[in-house]
This record gives sequence, C-alpha cells and structure tokens, in this order.
Amino acid sequence: MELMNPWAGLASYEDPETAERKLKFCGRDDDSYDVAKLIMGNVFVTLYGKSGIGKTSLLNAGVFPELREEAFTPISLRIGMRDEETPSSYQTMIVEAIERTIGRIETIDVVPEQDNQQAKDFLWNYFARHRFYDKHDELTTPVIVFDQFEEIFRADHKESDALLRQLDYINDKDHALDNCIINELPYHYDTNYRFVVSIREDDLYRLEDSIDNCYLPALKRCRYRLRGLTEQGARDVILIPGEGLYKPEEQDAIVKKIIDKSRNEDGSISTNIVSLLCSRIFSDFQQSGADHISTSLIESFMKGNPFEQFYNEATKGFSNRDKAYMEDHLVDSTGRRNSIPESDFLLHVKNGAYLLEGPNKILQRTSTGSDAGSHRIELIHDSFCDSLAASAKKRERRKRQKWAATIVGIMIMYVVLGIFVARLESKLNKREKEIERKELEIKLWEEDYDNLQESYNNMEGKLNNLEDTITHKFRLDVTYTIDGIEYEHGIPTPSQLNEWKDKNEEKCNRKIQTILDNESYNVPSDMIKDEPCLVYLILTSQSIESEGEKQSWFDLWSLMTEDQIRKLYFILYNETYQLAVIRFQDEVKLLNQESYDLAKDGNYRRALSTIDDAIDKARIGYASMYDSKGEILLMKDDTSEAVKMWKKIMDIAPDFLDYYGSTPFYEQLRDKGLIGN
Repeated sequence: MELMNPWAGLASYEDPETAERKLKFCGRDDDSYDVAKLIMGNVFVTLYGKSGIGKTSLLNAGVFPELREEAFTPISLRIGMRDEETPSSYQTMIVEAIERTIGRIETIDVVPEQDNQQAKDFLWNYFARHRFYDKHDELTTPVIVFDQFEEIFRADHKESDALLRQLDYINDKDHALDNCIINELPYHYDTNYRFVVSIREDDLYRLEDSIDNCYLPALKRCRYRLRGLTEQGARDVILIPGEGLYKPEEQDAIVKKIIDKSRNEDGSISTNIVSLLCSRIFSDFQQSGADHISTSLIESFMKGNPFEQFYNEATKGFSNRDKAYMEDHLVDSTGRRNSIPESDFLLHVKNGAYLLEGPNKILQRTSTGSDAGSHRIELIHDSFCDSLAASAKKRERRKRQKWAATIVGIMIMYVVLGIFVARLESKLNKREKEIERKELEIKLWEEDYDNLQESYNNMEGKLNNLEDTITHKFRLDVTYTIDGIEYEHGIPTPSQLNEWKDKNEEKCNRKIQTILDNESYNVPSDMIKDEPCLVYLILTSQSIESEGEKQSWFDLWSLMTEDQIRKLYFILYNETYQLAVIRFQDEVKLLNQESYDLAKDGNYRRALSTIDDAIDKARIGYASMYDSKGEILLMKDDTSEAVKMWKKIMDIAPDFLDYYGSTPFYEQLRDKGLIGN
C-alpha cells in the first residue's frame, strides 16, 4: 500500500484545523510557543525571516493551534494578492475576513460608527463596536495575520501607509475606552484584537521606510526574527514524521547526511532544504519498493543538487526557449529572485501554468503592481536562483562551444586560402586577446563593485538591526557624562542632536586625534572635517566591535545618504547613553544588595539608609526599590510602614504584579493577611 508523503516539501504546512493533509509540524516548538505568547501579550507583532525559512508554516501549523487554546481566533490574509476583480480596500478585506471566520458578532453602540475607511480610527472603531464569539459561542479575540506583507509595498503606497497609520492608532493604549454602562449593563472594553505582520527579511526595509515616513515608531516594537532550524529541530523534522521509515541501525547516519546537506555557508540549517530533501527522499523510497530508507538510498539521491534536480524534473518537456526565458527573467543580474507580469510569462512560456501548482510547483503568483491588475510570477524560493543561474551558464557555455566550433571550421578554410588567411587569423587572434583582456578588466571591476555593494548591504543591515535594538530600549532624559562629553537625552530629536554636535565638535576633534595617533584607521579627511563627532562615536562604539567593522563604516561614509548618516548618529549616540544608564543602574543594584546584607545582619538603620540612597539614585524603577525597602521593613517587624510601602508601589505602578508576577514582599504581606490577593 502506498503511504502518504509525511513531509510538505516546498509547500507551506497548513492550518491543521482546515488542512486536508494532516501533516506533523515539527522542529519549531520553541518558536511556536514564543511567537504565540508574543501575540497574546501585544497588539502588533512583526515576524520576519529569510525567504523559505518557514514563516507561513510556523504561523499556520505552529502558532495558530496555540492561539486557539487561549481563546484567540487566527485569520490569515494575503492582502497584497488583490486584483481588479477584488477592488476592496485593505480595511474592507480585513472586516470581510473577520465576518467570514468568526462564529457570531455582537454590535455594541459604545461609540458612533466610523464610515470613513481611510480615517485613522476606522479599524479601532470597528473593534470597539463589536464583540466576537467563536463557533462554540465563547468570547474570542481575532488575530489578523498578514502573510507575505511585503506584497502591499509593490502596489499602492498611499493605501499601505493608510493601513499602517490605522494599525499604529489601534496599537496606542491612550485610545482605550473607559468602562461604561451600555443597556443598563457594565461594559468593559479591552483590546479584542491582535495584528501580526509576516514579512521577508530582505523586504523589512520597505516596512521600516513606511514607518519612518509616517512617523509610527510604535510599530517597530515586538519583533521576532525566525532563524534556521536548530540541530535538534532538524532531527525532529526528519525523524518524527518519518518514524518507522528508517533502518534503525542507520538512522543517526541518515539524519547526519540530511542535516549536512541542508547547512548554509554560515552553518545554519535551511528549513526548506530539509523539507525538500525529506519529501524527495520519501518519493524515491516509494518508487524503490524497499522496506526502509537506507544510507545507500540517501547517498544515491544526494549526488547532485536537489534543487537543480527538482528544477530539471519540473521543466522536463519544456523547450530550450521556454527555459531560457525563465532563466533570463526570473533571476536578476545580482542572482536574486525577480518577478514578471503573469501575462508576459504565459505569452512566452505556453505551458507555464504547469509550474504554478501540483507536485512540480516551482513558481508562485505574487502581488499586483502597475500591470493593469495582472498578477506577477516569481520563483517559490530563493534557493532555486542558483539552479536557474547554473542552467543559464550551461546554456551560455554551449553557445560558446558552438561558436568556437564554427570559428575552428572557418579557420581551417582560411588556412587553405594561404598567406592572406594567415594574416587575417593573426589579426583575429590579436583581437580576441584584446577582447579577453577587456573582459577580464570588466570582470575584475564587477567583482570589486559586487564586493563593495555586499559590504554596503551588510553595513546597512547592521545599521537597521542596531536601530531596532535601540528603539526597544527604555527612554530617559537624564544627563550623563562619559569621557568628558555630556549626553543629555536618551532619544534626542534631530535638533537636539545638532545642538549636541555643535557643542562637542572641538572636544571630539581632540579626542579622535588622540585615538588615531595610537590606532591605525584610514579615516577620510573630509569625514573628520565634516563629521568629527560621528568619527568619535564610531571609534568609541562597543557594538561595532572589530577594527575591520569600524574601518568599513569609514570606507562607506562617502556612499551613505544623509538619512543613513542621521540614523547612524542616532544609534551610536543612544548606545553611549544607554551604556551610561546601565553603569548607573549597576550602582543602584549594588546599593540594593548592600541594604539586604545589612538587614540580614540586623543593622536595620543602615540598611534603610542605604536603600533610600538607592531610591534617590534610581531615577527609574522606583517601584522595585520600594519593594526592597518594604521587605527590609518586614525583616524589622515594622508592618505598618511595610504596608505603606505597598500602597506607594500601587500608587506609582498599578501594574506592578502584572510585570513581576510576584515578589517575596508581596507574598509575605498576603500570607500575614496585611493585604488582599
């Protein structure tokens, strides 16, 4: 009896509640749990990762079941897949998807209805006016998941910006409603919605640009980067669905071979390669008629590139002209995926629809752009780019071989013609050598350009990652001095940053000259003249660790835009400021610990004096300091003052227990009956 293939191959794993094929989704337990908890605790979450890393599968088969167990209803949308037959706005598509999926929707006239779909409070108004119930008639929270969110940025920027503004508005807790009475019953409104953006890592900059252009910094919070499989995760993907298929004594060797074949150059394990290998190996195993999957079958399968094998099998029967069109248009000059209008593709590749579905699917429809409502076509994964590029190189090599054979024939004919032919051949050889020399020069120039471009892209990626990190730090506006230079703002405005640069330009000039006298950096003289403070921040940065990385920023300075230079200033300034905060807070922690030690020795007077010093210095985190002071008062048996401390904590931080869960001070007060649960 033929068994069902237990792996999805290159297809995404589907939601088990609606999937026809009930496949086991493995290897992502920790990611599924972490992303689900992040969604439950936050209104807006961004999930990003490389193409083919498994974002859609993680959401469908890993996160959605977790959400349903906690009374959430996930609703997956690809709002970028919109054409002229579905002209609805993004907001309408969201509302229609909710009403198709939710079991029952109750309308509550708590606020007037907002009819303008472009208004920034339209979505907020829709959720405020409705309660949602699942198919069991239990209250539920819709989770709107925008899959492949990058697609909307290739369409109408005005619409995408309008949607982001509404998501930012709905993410702002200041817009929450106060409790009120509706139909003589108390009505409590909470955030009965969640939004998740799933986007390719390569296109994350598009989201960043829209957020920055619309000034929506809150949407940069709560991000989760999906990485490649761990070693154990890869083992689970291979072994759990394939239980009983492998020869027991060869199982570990088989797993190692699959994992080794699936590793990227950086050592990470590619999710899509593991899934494709397992699926294809299973197909070979079914055809072989063997009892178990053995190492010999694995070795036979892995002799070549599995993606190249899959591409060749999928395009078997296609003409050379068809394949040449795909190879020339679906991969750009940098080796990355390229999309083309579906109408153009089907015009040039008559049987192209065969590659968009079924077991030979290597292409997918993507969003519409300015192509009169037509979909665009692209490769289903970046991993196929190398295969198409390799096939194109073989094709070009065959052309050159044919051309060379023609040249040889002509040369033989010319030899018969005598001296005239010999002279012509000599000229031809000289010309060919000149062409080769020019081609070599061009190739070397292109390699230098590619290396510089790659270095630039790497630096820009690090710039974006650093910006994400800084954005998630807490904000302070307290002055700290480091190395004789004052840093006055946790996150300065552009004008504040300019004031700081003007104030410290001479100091930075002196300091960088001292550093450059002792360290060998090649800093452009124009950069020292125009941006001495930026040079100083790069030289003293702790996040830009190596000398090579620092030198790279100096090399790239002349290529950077004003906006990129501003972002780099912003990040390095905040990094220095946050380091000062951390040092200061470490002093506070030492005082806190010292007060505990004194209290344990019975020296309560000095203990309370020390914790008061810590409170004076803390600047932030007063609630946790008062918690420590309250615990010392209980050690002193001063319960009345301890209760006052607890009241003070509740005054300044009502959500203290939500954040800390519980503390020894709170538990002692509760156990003594001094406060309620």
